[in-house]
Amino acid sequence: MTSNITAIFNALYAKLNQKWPLSSIQQSLSQESFELFYIHDVDTLLDELIAKGEEHPDMVDERVPYWADLWASAIGLARFVIENRAFVQGKKILEIGCGIGLPGIAAGRCGAEVCLTDYLDDALQLARLNWLHNMQQEGQFELLDWRQPRSELQADILLASDVAYEERAFMPLRQAFPALVRPGGELWLSEPNRAWAKPFFASLRQQGEIISSQNYIIRQESLTSNVSVYRIKPGSET
Repeated sequence: MTSNITAIFNALYAKLNQKWPLSSIQQSLSQESFELFYIHDVDTLLDELIAKGEEHPDMVDERVPYWADLWASAIGLARFVIENRAFVQGKKILEIGCGIGLPGIAAGRCGAEVCLTDYLDDALQLARLNWLHNMQQEGQFELLDWRQPRSELQADILLASDVAYEERAFMPLRQAFPALVRPGGELWLSEPNRAWAKPFFASLRQQGEIISSQNYIIRQESLTSNVSVYRIKPGSET
């Protein structure tokens, strides 16, 4: 890192680590290696959320801190990005619900112009920390609620890992995908094959065109996940 980037990283790390102690994990994918920071004790975030009370907007909107950890679907999508780097290089990439940011960082390593987005500023701060550490330069970050997609953020490839985790998200996501992908662009979507998400993927097949899919077995300590990654040309939501 340059001295300026090192100073920015150190200040951000100190700020986040004071708020929530951080841990790190090494992740090797194909020919790329990453070190990623995450919140060591996610339960502290859940306790903070519950302490706000049932009437607090964060509780009403169910802002559960899924962003604070590394999920199998993010690993699968990042691996897919690296294995398809020829499609990514030089493209504008947008990641929604980025969490700690691995797929977007992987796209950056492949030579893409990347913008990482999330609904919560805390998530973006952690993603920025990981970007600084792994890319050794500043990146692009935007607050984005996919229920209100912003057309000025449209990208050649939209990255989304494990966003279909609740049924209430299905309709907003179907509307957001075509709004955030440029004409002729693609959605790269990863998901751990949850049974309740099958209707969502059936609707995507009706709405657009699934170009291809790839399955990965992702092992994290004692947990094994079967992650599917889909390349999709979104159609218009009706």
